Amino acid sequence: MPLSDRQLAMLGGLVRAAPDRGIEQLALALAAGAADDQALAEVHALFAAELAERRARDAVLAPLLPQCDPALAWPKRILLPKAAISMIWRGLKAAQPDLAQAAILAANEPFQPDEIPAAFDDLCTAAAPDITLPGPDGDVAQTLAALVPVLRRADAALDVWLRIQTSESVAAMRLAYKDADRAAKDSGPLFMEALLNRLAEPWQILRVISAVMDRPSDRYLSESELAHIGLRLLSELDRQVETIRRFDPHRGFEGGVATAAIALTTTHQINEFEQWLTLKRDGPWGERVAAAKRNLSLAMEAWLREVEPALAAALPTQSVRGLGGRGMRAAPRLAADPDLAAVRKAEGLLALLDACRASAQNGGFASLRGKVKEALEKRIDAYVEDLLDQLHSGAGPDPERIRTFLDLAADFTGHVKDPEAARIVRRRSAAA
Repeated sequence: MPLSDRQLAMLGGLVRAAPDRGIEQLALALAAGAADDQALAEVHALFAAELAERRARDAVLAPLLPQCDPALAWPKRILLPKAAISMIWRGLKAAQPDLAQAAILAANEPFQPDEIPAAFDDLCTAAAPDITLPGPDGDVAQTLAALVPVLRRADAALDVWLRIQTSESVAAMRLAYKDADRAAKDSGPLFMEALLNRLAEPWQILRVISAVMDRPSDRYLSESELAHIGLRLLSELDRQVETIRRFDPHRGFEGGVATAAIALTTTHQINEFEQWLTLKRDGPWGERVAAAKRNLSLAMEAWLREVEPALAAALPTQSVRGLGGRGMRAAPRLAADPDLAAVRKAEGLLALLDACRASAQNGGFASLRGKVKEALEKRIDAYVEDLLDQLHSGAGPDPERIRTFLDLAADFTGHVKDPEAARIVRRRSAAA
């Protein structure tokens, strides 16, 4: 028995309100029985039509989907709520129903990612200026709808733009910025924000800004319409340095590696500012970048100076007389088991020392890092030899405790030297 018009209308409203992930599954489930049941066939047709339309919506507005990703994190920012995508699509359909139907048909036929159907951009170009979108996000949504064709072309070229700048790529970036302004007046900053959200390393947007503005000075950029992007990146730079300064070594190995990764990211950010902008030492941004670079070095050097004392607490020593009773030397203190809190702190700082090698040179703390590593190598080597001598001679108070400290020394050797050096210590311990 066929459904009435009223029933179909009610059901259609429910279908349009259904979440995306359920539409395809329900359409597939209904397809099996649609051939033998007219009512079921009508329901299936509603779901199939809705599925086709949502495929078209996501294909046509693909450049806008990253702009409402809840995973976007500072210095990126969400430009649209997810609901705005459906709102924009309905506006496009209402303004240009024929072009919308052509886009729906094209989206549900196979096409290559590098051969986007012309109907997608034709719809946005023709319909976006005529749509009116309500609510506080309406103006931004309308502008982004008009920018879809420009963003689609920019997305396809973005990797090339960032990788190497040639006269052709610089010209292409400048043309894209002008196209954005033609598509929607004064939309350049929003265009840059949308590109920023596509970058795994957000500070690389400075490369695009530099190309568009011909490597501007920090003072010029700080007074331009794109100043807010640079200010957010500078704030992120300050936040990263503060995170390093507040590092807690008791987080252990994972904390040390994570902090070293932040240091590397910070050096990359500083390099982007220095390479792609003309910074003046007394300029509004040049001064901040220089301060961030100085503060990064100071913070990392402060932690590097903590490494040797932390190691001494984890591998404690005591003063004993040297051979023949002459002079005093440091020897392992084995009166108690290792202090686990001291060990974890040493692990965190040693992991930081090891993992920060990639940022040390550019970060300005390579010299101190080298000196600390050299001192640690001598300390650990001497400690290991003393422990092995006690195992061989049987003079140690507790062979198991000695092996426990040897295991710790092997772990620390891996951070200070390399994994192979750590394996050698373990093999010698096992053979003793």
